[in-house]
Amino acid sequence: MLVRSLRLALVLLVTTLVSPLAIAQDRDLWFRMLMQDAPVGWVHTTEKSQDGKTTTTNVMKMSIKRGAIAIDIQMDSEFVETTDGRPVSARAVTKMGAIPSTTSVVFDTERKLMHVVTQQGGAETKSEKPLPEGWLTPAAAGRYMKQQLAAGAKSAEYSTMDLTVGTVVIKLSHKIGELEKVTVRGKEIEARRIDVTNSMMPGMVTIEHVDADLVPVRTLAKMGVIPVVTELADASVTGEKSDKVPELMVSTFVVPDKPIDNARKASKASYLLSMPAGESLDVPSGGPQSVTKLDAQTTRVVVDQKNPAPMEYTPDERASFLASTTSVNLKDAEIQKLSGQALKDAAGSPDDRAEACRRFVFRYINAKSLDTAFATASEVARNRAGDCSEHGVLLVALLRAAGIPARGVVGLIYADAFAGREKIFGYHMWAQALLTIDGKERWVDFDGTLPPQFPRDATHIALGYTDFSDEGSLLSLSSVAAAMGQLQIKVESVE
Repeated sequence: MLVRSLRLALVLLVTTLVSPLAIAQDRDLWFRMLMQDAPVGWVHTTEKSQDGKTTTTNVMKMSIKRGAIAIDIQMDSEFVETTDGRPVSARAVTKMGAIPSTTSVVFDTERKLMHVVTQQGGAETKSEKPLPEGWLTPAAAGRYMKQQLAAGAKSAEYSTMDLTVGTVVIKLSHKIGELEKVTVRGKEIEARRIDVTNSMMPGMVTIEHVDADLVPVRTLAKMGVIPVVTELADASVTGEKSDKVPELMVSTFVVPDKPIDNARKASKASYLLSMPAGESLDVPSGGPQSVTKLDAQTTRVVVDQKNPAPMEYTPDERASFLASTTSVNLKDAEIQKLSGQALKDAAGSPDDRAEACRRFVFRYINAKSLDTAFATASEVARNRAGDCSEHGVLLVALLRAAGIPARGVVGLIYADAFAGREKIFGYHMWAQALLTIDGKERWVDFDGTLPPQFPRDATHIALGYTDFSDEGSLLSLSSVAAAMGQLQIKVESVE
């Protein structure tokens, strides 16, 4: 029932681990990935130039555990550019569920357009999008960074694109430090430290140590308190096995200062969310949730399910909550069929139709499992399996197919017992529908993981929202990664 923000944080983390690998031309590099000091996977990156074009490839494979369930994740990408840095094409394949998702882009620099094709399970979606300006292709970014280092620069910034997180431009900021001693594969070497932040995760700093050719010999990033390290290796890393694959679900649970009785019946609650000194958490307001920042580390969150706040959107903003995307493909005949089934006996009001969709999703996903990393709605429609993220994405798809604006929410939910632990908050995903109440549009929670008698409750604490767009829908989810393993919750009141 509980969502694992881990899968979302890993998608965000790939941008930090892979995009900054600005390497010189004609390279073939392997990196070992470690989490909590245990090997969990590898990254293979190449760059080759031929016939006036440079091709950069990245392959990442990793395995982690949620409880006793092993999860395998793979992300492949290829970027082709001219040797003078003009984009030609790009391709990314992501496998976080049973069915891989592929996004391909052809760049039309003369017309300033991107021709985008997304594919999954035989379904294909084509679109044209404006080509962003002012960003560097991977090889061009590598040349720029080498120039900055050669000039003795102390900082450098550029924007680039990583198709594994969408057709969105990401800004990377580098603080260039001094040479330091670092240990890589048991050997101490000298490398230059570079602290990297990016616009997708502004609060997360990646510490890179690079050699004279700008090859990252060691990289350290953190998902909350969970360290993830990549270090320079060789092709033998593909054969490495570990009996200590880290468990990253139970370790992220948050134990509040006191238990909550009858949590599923709670309609209003007040909490104090706090982070350690030097850390901060950006908690959003909206829907049933209101937020007051008390100090740098502490935020009061009030969840009032009976009184969601009114919202106002421009037509374009509102349209994003009805859009068809790779994750929520409304053109998929299976999604349309399920929407019809969900609404077959529903009353005419949007609230009744939304609740009918929620109850349908609860019944339809009959394999409540943790072994799917982050499936699209189309995949869930076919395999009927998953945990809360699969319930959430399918519910958003059915709501939009019914003409109801909807978005996903990531945050926390209280559970009396889960995965051998009791009275905890776990990371979770659910849906919100934009409904007209008392003449004003308001976001209303709908949780597809809860049984029919419990559509929502006041133990749902939102940390971020997603419209599931293809253009960086993960931008709003960085608070989840920051909170993992660090967040504390004090329960002030529950009604």
